[in-house]
Amino acid sequence: REKLPDDWEDIYPMAAIEAGMVFSSLMRPDEPVYYDQASVDVHIVNMEIFMHVFGLVVQKHDILRTRYYMHRFGEPMKVVVKDIELPLEIDDIRHLNEADQTRHINAYYDSQYDFRYEFDGEIMWHARLFRTTETAYRITFSHHHCILDGWSVSILSKDIANAATLSDISETFELPKLASGYRDYAAIHF
Repeated sequence: REKLPDDWEDIYPMAAIEAGMVFSSLMRPDEPVYYDQASVDVHIVNMEIFMHVFGLVVQKHDILRTRYYMHRFGEPMKVVVKDIELPLEIDDIRHLNEADQTRHINAYYDSQYDFRYEFDGEIMWHARLFRTTETAYRITFSHHHCILDGWSVSILSKDIANAATLSDISETFELPKLASGYRDYAAIHF
């Protein structure tokens, strides 16, 4: 690891199943088969704390800081970077009535069907936080399936929902560590 660029944490070959999903997405760009969305309704008690803890969630789940490369290296690779700018947009729609809020959110969902990754160094997710009332939000997480399956989305959703409920944290606040990660998988399989 000491030979990696300063902003890189790790580099791994893609697992065969990941490379297969990515290859399929590149070969059939008009079919959004592996493009997923997950939404969680949350009540955010303190936005500043939520954003801080959301950043900690991204640090905890290194897959959220992973860039996928199909062509830069001699084989499909993924690079875990140390930090990213959070790909999170806030959309305040409190001025809309409930029916218009639903239409607005659904239009966003529909627009995501046209979104495609190039697999040339991007982070494979982005999120939008829809503010519907003073404290009610819907966070929509759009991602490629190569980074998160249903089980992983459930774990991530729980971390995000828990972040929303925090009204105060100490300077030493930490999220629980993951029992294992891709580094463990790579150590066994590559």
